[in-house]
Amino acid sequence: MSATLRNLKVRPVEIIMLAALLAGALWFFTWNNAFPFTLHADEGKKVSYIMGNAPDFHHPLLLIQTGRLIQAVTDWSGPEGAALAGRWGSALAGVLLLAGFYFWVRRTQGGLTAWIATAGLGMTPLVAVHAHYVKEDMMLTAAIMGVALALRRWRESDGRWILIALGVALGLAAASHYKSVLLLGLMVWVARERHEPMKLLSIFATAAVVFLAVNYTMVTHAVTFLSGAGTMFTNAVGGQEVDTYPVPEFFTFHLFH
Repeated sequence: MSATLRNLKVRPVEIIMLAALLAGALWFFTWNNAFPFTLHADEGKKVSYIMGNAPDFHHPLLLIQTGRLIQAVTDWSGPEGAALAGRWGSALAGVLLLAGFYFWVRRTQGGLTAWIATAGLGMTPLVAVHAHYVKEDMMLTAAIMGVALALRRWRESDGRWILIALGVALGLAAASHYKSVLLLGLMVWVARERHEPMKLLSIFATAAVVFLAVNYTMVTHAVTFLSGAGTMFTNAVGGQEVDTYPVPEFFTFHLFH
């Protein structure tokens, strides 16, 4: 058996260790997440969207729809409950990111190294802070991780299931944030490497179905959708004003607030 095939087999002890790590990460990402949603400028309006108000489509709706689903299956009511549901959505996406990162590293570095690297990633402020907010960052990053895993598998396999998985991951990335459009370059590069550009059609079709399933209200709010998407694309090109600068806060704003 080749070393690559041996690396693909997951031993029971690895499953237990990974499960413990992900459970610990979920606790960490949801710990102390009942803080006021007025601390972040974006959370207030997203809480209102989770509660049923019409979105402005400055971001696609995966975070909002996930928050609504979580609130529907819990007894978390009111604005505070909506904020908690949205934050749990970010936390769960953070856990999925760590799971994907573990298998990405494990493929070449082994289980122990992957476990240590994944634990380190989960404790970084960049991940831990964003996993506490009603923000799209964790969902986008988790979806991009899924796209990366599926693309690597596509380079090695001709299975139809991997094309579907790649399309679903790409659709979820698109449904989380418009900046996922940057993934198209990577998709085309891998397709050209495999000399199968036509298979991109089935991948993009699956992605489109997933995107529309999440953002179905864009059909009835087309003008708002186009306006919101246009605003965010303009910000992507021209930049946005920074509310809190790191140097005056000595890079400790999130640590203390």
